[in-house]
Amino acid sequence: MAEDYRSLFEGHRESQPGVACATLSHARENSVLELESLGLPNNRLEYWKYSRIGKVLKGLEVNVNANDDALNVDLGHLKDEQFEISSLREAILANHPAIEQYLTKLAGTKNTGLTALNTAFFSNGIFIHIPDNTIVEEPIRLPNQTWNVDGGIIHPRNLIVVGKNSSVSIISQTNTASALINTVEEIHISENAELKHYVLQDTDISQVTSSFVVQKRDSRYTKVTTTLNGTFIRNNVNIHLEGTGCEANLYGYYHINNKNQVDNHTIVEHKEPDCVSNELYVGLLDDNASGIFNGRVWVHQDAQRTNAFQSNKNILLSDNATMNTKPELEIYADDVKCSHGATIGQVDQEALFYLRSRGIPENIAMSMLLQGFSVEVTDKIADAKFKHEVVEMILQKLGQHQ
Repeated sequence: MAEDYRSLFEGHRESQPGVACATLSHARENSVLELESLGLPNNRLEYWKYSRIGKVLKGLEVNVNANDDALNVDLGHLKDEQFEISSLREAILANHPAIEQYLTKLAGTKNTGLTALNTAFFSNGIFIHIPDNTIVEEPIRLPNQTWNVDGGIIHPRNLIVVGKNSSVSIISQTNTASALINTVEEIHISENAELKHYVLQDTDISQVTSSFVVQKRDSRYTKVTTTLNGTFIRNNVNIHLEGTGCEANLYGYYHINNKNQVDNHTIVEHKEPDCVSNELYVGLLDDNASGIFNGRVWVHQDAQRTNAFQSNKNILLSDNATMNTKPELEIYADDVKCSHGATIGQVDQEALFYLRSRGIPENIAMSMLLQGFSVEVTDKIADAKFKHEVVEMILQKLGQHQ
C-alpha cells in the first residue's frame, strides 16, 4: 500500500477533474490530511473488528486512474429528456451547478480512510440529476462497469440528486474488476421526493461501497441490496433524516458460501421529529463463509415521535459458517418507538419434516424453506421485472448448494 499519500496526490493533481472547482479541490486536500492522520481501516477499529479488510488491502497500490472510457458510451444509451445522466467527470468539467452544491458535502473527509481515499483520488463515476416535479416511470438500470486494472484499488464516485416532488427507481448492477472496487456514492433526496434503489451484487470480486444519503422533509428512500457472490463485500449505508416526515427503508438479503465474507454496516440518524426508519437484513451462510451486521439507529434529542425498527436474521447452513451481528440503538429523545433484534440459527427441522411428510423430496423442501426466508426482502422490490430476475437468481443459488 502506498504510504506517501501527499506525493501520490501531488503527482496526479492536475489530471484529476475539478482542479478549477474550489470546493472540490478543498475537499481533496482535506482528504489527504485525513489519510495521513488515520490511514486505511484495520481490525483494531471497532467498525472493522470482524472484517477481513486487512488481508484485502495488504500489498495493494492506490491506483488513481482506471480505463473508464466505455462509461460514457454506456450512459449515452440511457439519455432521456426527463432527467440528466452522464459520467461524473463530464458533469464536473461542464460545471454543472449540482457539483458545487452537493459533491463531497456529505461524504467528504470524515468517516473512514477508504472514503477519504476515494475523495482524494476519484476520477470518474456516475452522475444522475432528476429535476423538480418529475416522475420517472421506468427504472434507470445502470450499466455493469468493467475496469481493466491489474490489481490495486480503484475509486468510482457517484452523485445522485432527486429534485422536489420527484420520484425515480435506480437499479445498480454488479461491477467487475481485477482490483478492489472502493465506491462512494452521495444521494440527495429533496422535499417530498422518492428514490427506490435496488442493488444486485453477484460477482467474485472484492468491493467496499459507502453510500451517504440525506433526506429532506417528507422524502422517502428505499434500498434493497441482494448479495449472492463476492470474495469480500462491505456495504456501508449512512442515512441522514434532516426533515420532518421522512421515511427510510433498508432491506438486505445475502447468500454466500466458500470462504467469502459479506459485511453490512448501517447508520440511520433521526435528526427531526415524526420520521420512520425500517431495517431488515436476512442471510444464509454456507461452507466457511462469514457474515457481519452492525446497524446503528441514532435518535437525536429533537427527533420526537420517531419510529425506528431494526432486525437481522441469519441461518447457518454449515458448522463452519460464522455470523457476527450487533444491532444498536442510541436514543436521546423521550417520545419514540424503537426496537431492534437479531437471530442466528439453523434450518427449522420441524418445518423440514412437515414438508417431507407431505411427499416433498428433501432437497426441494429445503429449497422451499430457504427461499421463503428471502421473501420478506424480495417483496420490497416494487419493479416486477427486476424482482422476477432476482428471485430466479436466488432459486438458482439455492439449487447449487442443496
